[in-house]
Amino acid sequence: MDEETEVLTANGWKTVHDLRVGDEVLTLNHETGMSEWLPVLEVCVFPGKRQTRISQSLKNPANVVRIDASLRSVYGPPVDRHGITPEPRWRRDVDEGRNVRFTLNTAARKVLTDVAPGRVVQPWFLRSLTQAQLGLFIRISMVADNSGPTRLHQKDRRQAEAFQFAAILTGHAAPG
Repeated sequence: MDEETEVLTANGWKTVHDLRVGDEVLTLNHETGMSEWLPVLEVCVFPGKRQTRISQSLKNPANVVRIDASLRSVYGPPVDRHGITPEPRWRRDVDEGRNVRFTLNTAARKVLTDVAPGRVVQPWFLRSLTQAQLGLFIRISMVADNSGPTRLHQKDRRQAEAFQFAAILTGHAAPG
């Protein structure tokens, strides 16, 4: 099973991270067509990133609200669990009270990776934005970078170039 799949156990739904050898899981007997409870003999995780997680500290509540609102506007409300589905879905939880984790399923992740493979926003996407949307992209990029109101610091040159491209599209000077 992959990291996103949940299985029904005698103690409720569990992901691969919570599943243990010996847990009783509901299975399908293909000979009888009936469900039956059987113990887990082995837990295997297949490689490959199937979901995307965005974390934001609760110390920055405005950023939490901004991310939540953005995900709601693109994908709809969060779900309790998204499992395997062709529909883009996301969920929200808090880890030990310090960070809000926004987890996107495979379908939602694909939307992001189409627009920004390798975390680099593509020029075709930037060109599709209105001037107001480009301005918002620039402002949020500055907030996310956290290098101050007038400075952007990116280790990845391609990410800096995408920001520079957005600035040029808005008619602003973008130093090299």
